[in-house]
Amino acid sequence: MNQNDINDDVPKVPTRTHLKTNLNNRINAQNLQQTKILSITSDKCTLENAADMAAKKALGTAKLGSIPSLNTHHNTDLDQFRNLSISSTGSGDVYKEMGTVPIIQPSQIITSSISKPKQSQNIIPKLIEGEKLVSTSEFSNLTSTDIVFVLPDNRGVSGKLCLTNFRLYFRSDEYYSNVLRGTSHYLVIDLPLGLVHRIEKIGHLSSKQNNFYGIFIYCKNGRKLIFAISARNKQDKSRKVIYDLLHKHAFPLSNNLNFFAFSYKQRFPDETGWFVYDCKKEYERIGVTTKTNDWRFSSVNQDFKLCDTYPKILVVPASVKDEELKQIAEFRSKHRIPVLSWLKFDNRKNHVALLRSSQPLCGITQKRSEKDENYLFKIFKLNTINSLDKLYIMDARPVVNAYANRTTGGGHESEDNYKDCEINFLNIHNIHVMRESLRKIFDMSLPSVSQYTSNQPIMPSNTLSSNSSSHAQNQANNRLETDDDKNFLLNLENSKWLSHIRSVLNGALKVVKYINSYSSSVLVHCSDGWDRTAQLTSLSMIMMDKYYRTLKGFEVLIEKEWLSFGHRFGIRMGHGSSDHANQDRSPIFLQFIDCVWQLMQQNSKVFEFNERLLITIVNNMYTCQFGTFLYNNEFERDKYDVRNKTVSLWSYVNSYKNEFKNSSYIEYDGVVECSTSMSSLQLWTSYYFQYKEVIDDSSLVDLPNELNESQKQANSQVKMTNYNMNTPILTSKLFGSSSFFHQMVSQMKATVRSYNSPQSNALQPGMVQDSEHIRYKAVSGHDTNN
Repeated sequence: MNQNDINDDVPKVPTRTHLKTNLNNRINAQNLQQTKILSITSDKCTLENAADMAAKKALGTAKLGSIPSLNTHHNTDLDQFRNLSISSTGSGDVYKEMGTVPIIQPSQIITSSISKPKQSQNIIPKLIEGEKLVSTSEFSNLTSTDIVFVLPDNRGVSGKLCLTNFRLYFRSDEYYSNVLRGTSHYLVIDLPLGLVHRIEKIGHLSSKQNNFYGIFIYCKNGRKLIFAISARNKQDKSRKVIYDLLHKHAFPLSNNLNFFAFSYKQRFPDETGWFVYDCKKEYERIGVTTKTNDWRFSSVNQDFKLCDTYPKILVVPASVKDEELKQIAEFRSKHRIPVLSWLKFDNRKNHVALLRSSQPLCGITQKRSEKDENYLFKIFKLNTINSLDKLYIMDARPVVNAYANRTTGGGHESEDNYKDCEINFLNIHNIHVMRESLRKIFDMSLPSVSQYTSNQPIMPSNTLSSNSSSHAQNQANNRLETDDDKNFLLNLENSKWLSHIRSVLNGALKVVKYINSYSSSVLVHCSDGWDRTAQLTSLSMIMMDKYYRTLKGFEVLIEKEWLSFGHRFGIRMGHGSSDHANQDRSPIFLQFIDCVWQLMQQNSKVFEFNERLLITIVNNMYTCQFGTFLYNNEFERDKYDVRNKTVSLWSYVNSYKNEFKNSSYIEYDGVVECSTSMSSLQLWTSYYFQYKEVIDDSSLVDLPNELNESQKQANSQVKMTNYNMNTPILTSKLFGSSSFFHQMVSQMKATVRSYNSPQSNALQPGMVQDSEHIRYKAVSGHDTNN
């Protein structure tokens, strides 16, 4: 269409009031079909043709397939991105730095406060230090740039997709209303690739009519994302290229790549993160060599030859020589001998001890080790407060499991063989039970179809008054009255998650009771001593020692009991691995953080840190932006030189301490306990339900059901406008037949059901939060994100 063909008196097709599309090109009808750009710009006014309206109504988009112009003066990598067919409409304004410290918080489908970007603004998200846009020559050959995010009720939101070596970024082409907050924003998905649990291709190209397919992403924090890609023909390889690049960067270990943490070189005001925990200083703080000489530092594991999952320095009874330790290690699983975790002193400097280890290797034949039995007897004798009591062995496992482990060479101590010892089984289930339980929680947290359904439109955000805001909130509340909500308590009970939380807390309380009330030494172990053992020792130490309830003390506790003693973060979280079916994945550390949150709910003033710190830690356990949680033990982190080549999470946290501090904190010297009755425990909804957002469905249309009707309306409106153009055939060019779309959706649902589960100041459920990764200004004062 030439400019002369456009008349000023041509009537405009009505548009939705909340859309103000900036149209960029005047093109003829044939070129419109080929490029699928459904917008026209006039010098005097903006005209939208009927075909554009039909596409908007069917797809929720204003510009399908258009690649935005990019401003590249900030980053040379953007030059390479010009040829990409996967582009982003994300605005850098999402991460404004108005003098406040940006906080790591989970990404949301609906973004927080954002102003509508100007025409001149580029749509590539600001990159953090070390982040690069994915670029490949294959992208220049792609013609399908249309990406549709599929909502739970099978309706689509069209937008642009951007992929970097750190994250997947999607932003819608239009504004949508957030009925929980009474605002309208772009729909933004900002997903660090470390959170990706599994990627699946959905749909196929079987004929000219069936040309709709997509990608399904299952995240480790329970989120499920579906992106639909329109294909022109069977030769269109758009999905394959997107899938391959996404798989490559989401699973670096499986593709012989380094974690993103090795590329992330940002400097923080506080660069002491890797020096937060000093083994000798921490044990001296609790009394080793400063209050008692009954315990000593041993360097028997300096080269990790004794136990490659233990730290270099161990604290053991002073009366036991290193050669004896080597013999004792032969009788303990993974050579994880009983070592000291914490000491309690009375006013006369007498003390009792908390120790940790793995299970003894008794086997079916009930083998014995005289060295191991004498070692525990010596530990018992070090109890200078209550020498008439016993050494209590807390076996975290159910007794049935402990007996069953005999068949694989493990087992438990026998009171007949271990003099002055008493064994207690704490009935905490294994990693497989916890993984399945968390999967059910995540299933509860996902929005149901009816949460996106409403016949009552939401008032535009720019006209909302206090009364209209209340009206929008009431509408949101009405939408949330779904069948899933009515069965919420039943589903929660069936998940058994709070029951497992209760078991862990009860176990820790039992350890506290024996140490604090009975003045008895306690040895804690499970099977290998790196999962349930770490949960119990950490929680009991938080309850008994006020230092671990401070911000720095909590960092030290995680470094000491979880990282140095070899909790297998790499395996439990599946860092960088595409083996989603690995049965060793489990949310053990998340469960510990949940237990800490339960303690904070019942004892809010005795913790120096707030809930934001917990969410920050959990998010970065997955994202691999920092080196803190990489790999499985100290041996592996030394092997890959993590301390020198990556940034510590604690450097970020300690640079902005005020953001993570509890304003009502009161230092308390006593023991902190909690009620474990089911009526007292709560579901941590601000974490598990962080994606339960609702958007106004007046902006959305059911894709398969509305295509034909939209096409008919487009045909009739084209005649009224006197446009001399042909209407694009949406059903054949974009998404195929309605029946095929329904089949594709059914396949999606079947695929979801067949998936293996993932690992799976106060924030309220439904509160919009920021991105999962950190953004900030560099120490030098310039913005490294540009």
